[in-house]
Amino acid sequence: MDVSVNPRGVDLSTHNLDDHDDIDWDDFKKYYSFAIVRAGYKKSKDSDFDEIYYGGKEAGVPMGAYHYFRYASAVSTKQQALAFYEWVKDSPPDIGWWMDNEDRSGASGVTKSTRQDWTQKYLLNLEGKTGEPAGIYTSAGFWDSYIAISPGNTDIPRLMNPARPRPLWVANWFAEKPRLPWDWSVRFGDECWRFWQDTNRENGEPFGIPDSTIDGDWFNGTYAEFNALFGTDISAPGEVPGPVPQPDPDTTLIEIAFLGTGSTLNVRASPWGRVKTKTWNGERFRVKATSGYDENPEKYWVKIAGDPNVSDPYADLWVASWYTKPV
Repeated sequence: MDVSVNPRGVDLSTHNLDDHDDIDWDDFKKYYSFAIVRAGYKKSKDSDFDEIYYGGKEAGVPMGAYHYFRYASAVSTKQQALAFYEWVKDSPPDIGWWMDNEDRSGASGVTKSTRQDWTQKYLLNLEGKTGEPAGIYTSAGFWDSYIAISPGNTDIPRLMNPARPRPLWVANWFAEKPRLPWDWSVRFGDECWRFWQDTNRENGEPFGIPDSTIDGDWFNGTYAEFNALFGTDISAPGEVPGPVPQPDPDTTLIEIAFLGTGSTLNVRASPWGRVKTKTWNGERFRVKATSGYDENPEKYWVKIAGDPNVSDPYADLWVASWYTKPV
């Protein structure tokens, strides 16, 4: 991807910015072409959403909005979708309404069929209000484990698949190209994504954002294709950023990479300790600490850092190094 050819943007939330008033949207537009802003979590609106979202709109930046969906109940599913609509309806997003579907802790408490049903209900309730297809933000690791129709079930009608006609905003950090969830890649091809969140360490400071570790995103197409799709009028920027900062040593990335068979990996409370949850092949984590490396560099334990922006079930838990690889 090349910013001279492909529009570059960011996604923002109240957690990224300590002082939203310091966003310089004129500087922002010197490099970035769009922003997608979190409107809220469950049924709670983010306190900084209006300032960030409408500030970008007033500056002429194409804006999207997303909502962090929580698996709670069928009733809550509808209420969350309608709350999201109410927060944003007065000035609908230019580049889509997005369901943030990554709630591992809530998803772990219900069956896959229930998760599929609630995902579909959320989207249909939202689309019933907006009149347009809602997009889905997710990762291949989460979607394939918690939502996807099992690989091989190609006879299942696509109408049963909540991913069927909807745009994909895929999270896959520090990769050469995005890895897509099975329901998109197998059914629609590897290039069917709309946005790709390729990093959580974008340096926004040179371009108006007072944060050096934000989420960065690409649009899958050219500036002309972006304008044709969204009815905007953006063009390639005249400036380029400095080097993207690399992760600090204490936040080195690892990727889960099974050496044998299996679809999930135990995540433990301590080395060899009680199993707290599971993860899957291809997921990536930041390393917080290690245990046993000095005794055996080939077989030790890795303490993984949690996501500070949400209640992360993986925070400060341990995985076996021999099922990981460095990124």
